[in-house]
Amino acid sequence: LLPKLTSNKRLISLLSSMWIDTGARPDKASFMMTASVFRGIAMEGGCYPRHGTEEMAIELCNTIENYDGQVFIRASVAEILVENGCACGVRMANGDIIRCKNVVSSAGFVNTFDKMLKPSIIQHFGLSSTPPVNQSAGFVMANIGLKCSPEMSNITCSNTWHIPITEDDDSYTPMKEYFNNPLNGSVGDMRIPAFITFPSVKNRGNNAKH
Repeated sequence: LLPKLTSNKRLISLLSSMWIDTGARPDKASFMMTASVFRGIAMEGGCYPRHGTEEMAIELCNTIENYDGQVFIRASVAEILVENGCACGVRMANGDIIRCKNVVSSAGFVNTFDKMLKPSIIQHFGLSSTPPVNQSAGFVMANIGLKCSPEMSNITCSNTWHIPITEDDDSYTPMKEYFNNPLNGSVGDMRIPAFITFPSVKNRGNNAKH
């Protein structure tokens, strides 16, 4: 949509520069997706839980367990069990079977169909392992621990965005080149779109910024 509104490539690049936060490429998504991110972060500021993001997981686990649920970590699911035409539980990688009334998979459409359902089940119910819509852009998150203080590493609590652009400030062309062939020399010439954040530093009172 943006190229239809203006021919100013620098303006287009700036307005869609935070597209990684939307989970969708700006050339394949509505501008409202990117505009909402600008509204939320740039204008209203960001927020984070006291004592770090671990607190969110702790509170979620407490809520689940308070309602007689159980939380397992590093527990791989090998198969979704189906009986009498309904999902009735899961078989874990170690062989344990957990039965339940409903099964909800958050592993994604492709992983669920390709790795957790038997081909015979898919065929029996006439299901398709091909997603009904085009897949969205994929991202990799690396959580890296640094054994040094923010002062030693010169790290601030500000987020860092790396959006490759051409000499005329066009970000769409490098982005398309990357997604068309992400492993073709992208590391060497730094053509990888990236978003770097330092959440643990944000908990330091002197460095906190909104």
